[in-house]
Amino acid sequence: MTVRVTVPHPTEVPAATRAGNEEAAETAVEDKAAEIAMKDKAPAMEKAAATEKVTAAEETGAVEKNGHTLALRANLLRWATLTPDLGIEWRVSRHVGILANGSWTSWSWSDKDRRYALWKVSPEVRYYIGKENRGYLGVMYHIGEFNCKLGATGRQGDYQGGGITGGYLLELNRALSLDFHAGIGYTRAEYDKYKMTDGVRVREGSDSRNYWGVNQLGVTLVWKLNQ
Repeated sequence: MTVRVTVPHPTEVPAATRAGNEEAAETAVEDKAAEIAMKDKAPAMEKAAATEKVTAAEETGAVEKNGHTLALRANLLRWATLTPDLGIEWRVSRHVGILANGSWTSWSWSDKDRRYALWKVSPEVRYYIGKENRGYLGVMYHIGEFNCKLGATGRQGDYQGGGITGGYLLELNRALSLDFHAGIGYTRAEYDKYKMTDGVRVREGSDSRNYWGVNQLGVTLVWKLNQ
């Protein structure tokens, strides 16, 4: 009696197993290709994220083109006339600045027959233009009081007005710059006229004046506090 035993060929693999191996190989290739593609895209994605971060910071004012958000100001033309002048500027963004300037002085001579005194407050809003943010346009308002007697008749009263401003910043170094600025607009002054008689001020009526033209002029030293 003869018994026949069939032994499978060593290289023969069941069809189900072969299909599973092929699917696993294809999946591995796809994963490797995806990994390579992500590595290729990573630099571009990082650059885009950095650009988006800087843009957001600029919009919120965290990044300043001129490197500061607060600055102290002193109008040198007013100091030259013995009128102390100080101000401050807050850069709320790269292009927008809010300013407030103030002046005060009080002088008398010739036994108080001559008088020069005033105070002034002037807020302003500016929009800086250009890549370097050195030129600007703005609007301002000013209000104050004065007492001026340089001749026979003195004038004492108050004034207020406003106008359009413009100028240019000239950088001296990282901390200092010069602000050349001017404004044109309207100013109204109301005042009393007087004369001095034996040391006594004698009122001689009142008057008012409406003025259109240059109502602001300055060469201001700017000191950046945080840069």
